[in-house]
Amino acid sequence: MRPRLGKFLILLMLLPGAAPGAVAQDHPLGEPSPEQSSPQPGDVTGLWRGSYVCLQGETGVELAFTEAGHPGYLRGTFKFFNLPGQSNVRPGEYSVTGLYDESERSLHVEPTAWIVRPPGYTMVGFSAQLDASARTLAGRIDDKNCSTISVERAAAE
Repeated sequence: MRPRLGKFLILLMLLPGAAPGAVAQDHPLGEPSPEQSSPQPGDVTGLWRGSYVCLQGETGVELAFTEAGHPGYLRGTFKFFNLPGQSNVRPGEYSVTGLYDESERSLHVEPTAWIVRPPGYTMVGFSAQLDASARTLAGRIDDKNCSTISVERAAAE
């Protein structure tokens, strides 16, 4: 049984010349119930790099996840920036919470709070699948004006 996610609100702000980004009000993930399975968040903890697509165009993203104390629950950061050769994005960063379902190899991430907020941006969440090699997460941004996200596990530095 998948845990019930609490209510959250994602707002898209479109200001002239601004790009999307989302605002979450409630903590998105409730406490796990005893009958829930024990997913292994270690499958997705660590640093991930790649890109996602929203109205501003393809955008660089760096995700960092750590375990959050309950099986399957994660916390982390969502950092966005220009890809090489592009200047379509104002860089920013926000904290996130996530839920990893090991049996489905799925990850659902919701925004929680801004760390660095560029003007005109809102936070967005996403859902993704972990590939069989546990090296790639690919999915969709949870906003009607966005589409895909794809990140690869970063090599240890």
